[in-house]
Amino acid sequence: MVIEAAGMGVIFLSIHGTMGMDIEEELAFSAFHSISAFCNAGFSTLYGNLGNELVLHNHNLLYITISFLVILGGIGFPILVNLYETVSYESKRLYHRYVKKNKRTIRKIHLYNLNTRIVLIMTAILLVTGTVAIVVFEWNHAFEGMTATEKWVQGFFNATCPRTAGFSSVGMTTFSVQTLLLMVVLMMIGGGTQSTAGGVKVNVFAVVMLNLRAILIGADKVNIFNRELSHDSIRRSNATLILYLLIVFAGIFGLSILEQASVMLVFECTSALSTVGSSLDLTPFGSDSKLIVIVLMFIGRVGVLTIQPY
Repeated sequence: MVIEAAGMGVIFLSIHGTMGMDIEEELAFSAFHSISAFCNAGFSTLYGNLGNELVLHNHNLLYITISFLVILGGIGFPILVNLYETVSYESKRLYHRYVKKNKRTIRKIHLYNLNTRIVLIMTAILLVTGTVAIVVFEWNHAFEGMTATEKWVQGFFNATCPRTAGFSSVGMTTFSVQTLLLMVVLMMIGGGTQSTAGGVKVNVFAVVMLNLRAILIGADKVNIFNRELSHDSIRRSNATLILYLLIVFAGIFGLSILEQASVMLVFECTSALSTVGSSLDLTPFGSDSKLIVIVLMFIGRVGVLTIQPY
């Protein structure tokens, strides 16, 4: 609630007096989009989502705010609690040391737990690499006509939303093939565990990559930050990724039978299984195809490892 309220306030300031709305409408718009972003819903009250001409230009603060709300909602509630505890402790420590001049305060060890460190580092890597790649691919393509600042903001926004929320600011069909393939990977990875995000989760992806690295260098154990990952964590992470890929393949295969075969089906199925909600605006699916998409969204929401035979 605190995060959503803060987000609502910033969104209100970013749109106030610029969209032809009265105060009540601006407050409603701000509240709706703050909640939608933090919950990773991706819904907007604007026609064309956040690509509407009312906000597409000169509203960089709006896109940045929504991006950070999406990130906070997608990293997972345990991470938010751990971050709150860390900030609270550091604030008290600095207060006692520099205000009360009490130098005997003992600094805690391991303020950030292993899960928090993995999620934050992986999230930062994905955001930075995703933003740079999208800006490079779309500078003179989908982002043509925008200012340099707007291009970087849109790159950040479009690197954030595919991992967890279905907001869109630029028509998905205007993106280059390279950007769409990158978005498929981002959708597959998703956000943190115990969050509102979908995908295999950044924790799982990190463990799989660490395990791969250990195999390539011939290491007997998988370590990170001087901690050894348990065998069970590695097994479950590998199983989650493999099962996710198998389900995506099954969805693509099924849709290719019922609909006109297209590489865009890969995007649609990945978006559905990762509960992102983005679409390339394909010709409306038939009832059988819609059922496949519904099943993919259901499996993606409850978790791929939850669907298992007994």
